[in-house]
Amino acid sequence: MPGLGRLLWMIVASGVAGDAIAADSARTSIGIRLQEFNWFTTEIRGQGSDGEKVTFGEGNVLGATWQWQQARFYLGGSAATGEINFTGTGFARPDGATATNRKGDTAIARTELDLVTGYYVWRSVSLFADLKTITNKWADDYKTNIMGLGVGANYTYSFSESWSLFGSAGLLPLKTSDNDGAQGDGLAGGAEINVQFAPNSRNAFALGLKNQWFEYEYSSGLKQRQAVSSGQFRYAYLF
Repeated sequence: MPGLGRLLWMIVASGVAGDAIAADSARTSIGIRLQEFNWFTTEIRGQGSDGEKVTFGEGNVLGATWQWQQARFYLGGSAATGEINFTGTGFARPDGATATNRKGDTAIARTELDLVTGYYVWRSVSLFADLKTITNKWADDYKTNIMGLGVGANYTYSFSESWSLFGSAGLLPLKTSDNDGAQGDGLAGGAEINVQFAPNSRNAFALGLKNQWFEYEYSSGLKQRQAVSSGQFRYAYLF
């Protein structure tokens, strides 16, 4: 998404930052997050190709989150895994091969790991850095590995003691590789917004929307743009 729109997108999974509200004493939280993915990929294979190809996939991703906060500083992380199902061959692999099932469709196992650290510059606004790794695995054990370190911002607005709104935005430069050593560069980002209900000081529930995008350019000449939208449910328990 060009211009200002791109700057408003967030780092994938950086919503871990949204679970915290600046506090004077140390607090720790653990939680779960369930996302329903809708995945669009547009790709071009350089000169002489058949032009743009668009693929669509969907699936569910389940993750666990944790966060520790002392005053304005926080440290957190998340681990998520799920399967994205595509009709046909799905989005292209850098090696050009395919791995479909008996129906001719493709399932890709996706794993994401994040380590986030941030600081509240104001009570409702924090800046954070996110170290992210992503693995996409096909049925024949072919993998693409993606890693990057990005930055972003988080904002929380409290309507009352129980209800609040929080969101995040950021950007993430990427490096990619696969089993065969094919290299590539990329850029990712996204944005999310969530409504949170905390019935007491220990429990918090949230529903939200997340949009993400990824752009890759591999040494093979393959160029991809992936757009992922998802609804999500989150639960956190605070110690």
